[in-house]
Amino acid sequence: QLADLENRIFRKSVADDVVVTGNQLAEDVLSALSSEGHNLVLDLSFASDFAMTPRDHTVLPELSHWGSLAESDEEVDRNLGIYWRDRLRSGIPPVQFLPWAVGLIRLAPGHTIAWMANEVLAEWLPLLREWLDDPELVGWGYCQDGRNYMPTDGLIGEGGYEVDRANTYSKNGPGPVATGINEVTKKVFQRLAVRMGVVPSKGS
Repeated sequence: QLADLENRIFRKSVADDVVVTGNQLAEDVLSALSSEGHNLVLDLSFASDFAMTPRDHTVLPELSHWGSLAESDEEVDRNLGIYWRDRLRSGIPPVQFLPWAVGLIRLAPGHTIAWMANEVLAEWLPLLREWLDDPELVGWGYCQDGRNYMPTDGLIGEGGYEVDRANTYSKNGPGPVATGINEVTKKVFQRLAVRMGVVPSKGS
């Protein structure tokens, strides 16, 4: 609703946006309820694991950066600065990997859901459909506990809030996710698919 696609920015919200967005959601729900749908013979299966996604420590701010934030008048920045200033000063190193909870749910043959913790960017869905050879795969984000945005390799080079700044506001930080996340995630989901019998094993 807030996307200004012509100028490639998000505009400032206004009160009416809530009504417009609510109506859009309601129309989508009513449309889904009025469709014929499909009757499934349930064959439930579930598998989950953690993708150990790498963190990029080459771009970590200096300790003085966190000290400055700790003196900020803004509560969020101040708390963030205090947390990382004290943690890094104590000698505890930043985490090298972020354990990312992911999994598969099979409702019936040909009806599989890939779920992921954290705030997952939309670019993951076509990758997952390709890796699992399932053009009908459904993706769920925000599943299980998590605080980070999860960008793909292709987005990491673009930078921006979801890649850089957002991931400092996390106890899993303070650095962003590193390139290589695609391959790690691919291997985990393919292992899960083999475990569930969603795809045949290819000798891996």
